[in-house]
Amino acid sequence: MRCLIFFAIISTVLGVASCSDNVVIEEGINRSFPLFIENNTWQISYFSEGSIDETSTYYAYILEFEEDGVLKVLNKESVYIGTWKISKYFSHHLDFDFSSYEGTYDKDFEFLNHSWEVYFQQNGIIKLQRTDNRSILLHLKVR
Repeated sequence: MRCLIFFAIISTVLGVASCSDNVVIEEGINRSFPLFIENNTWQISYFSEGSIDETSTYYAYILEFEEDGVLKVLNKESVYIGTWKISKYFSHHLDFDFSSYEGTYDKDFEFLNHSWEVYFQQNGIIKLQRTDNRSILLHLKVR
């Protein structure tokens, strides 16, 4: 019995330690998320790669999520076209792809061209973390 209790305590401690670098997903991600994202125009309000804040590089970019899965990213000079979808495996994952539309891909969008986990959604704000590198964060706000 003591071994079982000890194992449970160690498992809990290790589980907490292994999750400490990850952003905690808020409970109750809105089930009407597709409508929430489609019916608004979004601006990048924060972007960081680990401890490096890259917000000033991308702050002027506007994102428009269309109902048919088209994602438009606009800045002062250009419009870039890609796709977006909610992952078929996880309802709180967004997949962005800018390589599928020939002629519109730009190296600047390599940072977006990934799967993102929605860890917060409320009051016109969406906070995302990349699924392959959780230290890369992207926040969007309604414009």
